[in-house]
Amino acid sequence: MKREQSAIQPAIRIFTCGCGKPDCTIATLDPFREHIAALIHGIFSAGHFGLIDGCDDTQFPWPGVTFPLQMAASIEDVFADPSYIDESDAGLYCGTAWDRDEEDRDAASEYVAALTIFNFVWMAYEDAIRQSNILAFSREKLPVQARKHFAEHASQIDQIPALTYLYRIARKCCLHADPIADEVRAIETKYKLTGASAAAELGRVFRNYVVHGSDPIPLDGFPKGWGLARFYTVSRMLLVLIQCLVRLRLTDAGMLIPLSLMRDGEAEEAGLIFTQLHQKANLWRRYPSQQVR
Repeated sequence: MKREQSAIQPAIRIFTCGCGKPDCTIATLDPFREHIAALIHGIFSAGHFGLIDGCDDTQFPWPGVTFPLQMAASIEDVFADPSYIDESDAGLYCGTAWDRDEEDRDAASEYVAALTIFNFVWMAYEDAIRQSNILAFSREKLPVQARKHFAEHASQIDQIPALTYLYRIARKCCLHADPIADEVRAIETKYKLTGASAAAELGRVFRNYVVHGSDPIPLDGFPKGWGLARFYTVSRMLLVLIQCLVRLRLTDAGMLIPLSLMRDGEAEEAGLIFTQLHQKANLWRRYPSQQVR
């Protein structure tokens, strides 16, 4: 059945400026899928030039990160039909029932797309933590390792553009999930976390909420806006945290490397790439014609 819009349309809508204000942070960001693609290309490029500390495979660097991200970026549409289990076949005989089934198909399709993309991004994030080999906190679970690692290196990463903003909007969305609202508030009120470490803790709390089955599926008229927004805003925040992890593993942040191995005439400093690749190029590109050295 042909739907009016793809199931990933919410990801486009959430990260599209609707205010038109000159200082709108959303307007500075690349589209969601383009952000994922740019991050993959950046990792490939840094790995190819041997800049990621501890990464021996220069042809396929950090595959546990790049392959899940590739899957997340590859999703163009999803179709889910909850009425498959309805033995009454009411939709075949009742127009009202059919309309409700159509609403449920749309809601379920968007939910499955958002959940699937989030799961792939989380897989990539956890493996990025694993590959970062954070020895100081090796006895902790991976998300906690990242949180403590970010706190230790706050001066290097907390000023990454839009990181605090993405954390704020993800936090706002997660506060509408009652089972974790208190945990979300505690990130700042109890634990006094800020910057990337606060974002890492929010990601951990939300992931546990989803995995433990607390997230309501948006069927039968359940409001779906906040639910979908949580998946995409937390995913976007995690993508920037992956950038932070790569940034902290660079052996030469000042080396010029291509943004993509297929566009070797477009080079920037490696550190700058992983600091700002999620933003529109005109805001940060310094050497659009610079050759790789």
